[in-house]
Amino acid sequence: MLTPEHIVAEARTWLGTPYHLQACVKGVGVDCAMLLVGIARGCGMCSQPLPPRRYSPQWALHGARETLIEALETSGIVAAIPMAEVALADIIGFRWGAGMLSHVGIISCCAPWRMIHAMQGHCVVEVGVQAMWASARVAAWQWTGSVT
Repeated sequence: MLTPEHIVAEARTWLGTPYHLQACVKGVGVDCAMLLVGIARGCGMCSQPLPPRRYSPQWALHGARETLIEALETSGIVAAIPMAEVALADIIGFRWGAGMLSHVGIISCCAPWRMIHAMQGHCVVEVGVQAMWASARVAAWQWTGSVT
């Protein structure tokens, strides 16, 4: 049975993968949204490749739709949860300023709070959820299916 610990372990296998917009190849390149796809595939939660989507690095600054939220909530592999219920392996979404939700990470530790995410201009890293991250959290999701 798939556990939150298994999901976090899979996420950690992506550490050090360079940031590359729209990519999803472990050790080669991935962005924050596609990291979730890679984790889901690695854990057996989805086997079908997603149809390719093109998006600008600034998509969240110029749109009127919550594209990332829509993609997550129609994926069939996650379900929205209240921020107060976030636990190990859950996904948190971030918004800065008046733009759309533009970044996601996966909770890798709850005490203290840490997350794994693909950081633009860097690579997949595991970091503490410092004040900057904590103040920008706006949404959360839990993996669905056989996660216990």
